[in-house]
Amino acid sequence: MKIHIVFYHPKNPLNLQDTISVASEVSADIIVVKRPGHNYGNHYTALFYDDLVDAVLSTKCKQVLLLETYGSLLLWEAISTIKHSECVIVLIGAEDYGVPLWEVERLQANTFTVITAKIPVNAVGMSYNVVSALIMALYELMRQCGNCGEG
Repeated sequence: MKIHIVFYHPKNPLNLQDTISVASEVSADIIVVKRPGHNYGNHYTALFYDDLVDAVLSTKCKQVLLLETYGSLLLWEAISTIKHSECVIVLIGAEDYGVPLWEVERLQANTFTVITAKIPVNAVGMSYNVVSALIMALYELMRQCGNCGEG
């Protein structure tokens, strides 16, 4: 399974750098949807887009695993529905506001299958760091489908 990681509107440069490192370790492509008004410079090894739909279209993959606090499935359940796909896009959102529902609706209107997964935490209103959540998702992908990074 080929893995594409799309990071929507990253705020913290360290999280972006860590995401790029994680992507490299699992042979995943990394695509960044730029946060308006934010200058990322040219020192990152990622593809940059201004629009989420354009970024996802660039992968030629139709399965999107969205990690979001409003997810309807637990992470392992969500992955069990996509583990036999040829490719998957792991979509992670901005550290401060995630991926807005209107963006998810735009993806669905463009015939993408978006499976929204959550990783539960005990404290109400809290969530995991975006890179930690990504690592958990990649681990679960590999646990359920073997060496998913090969693609």
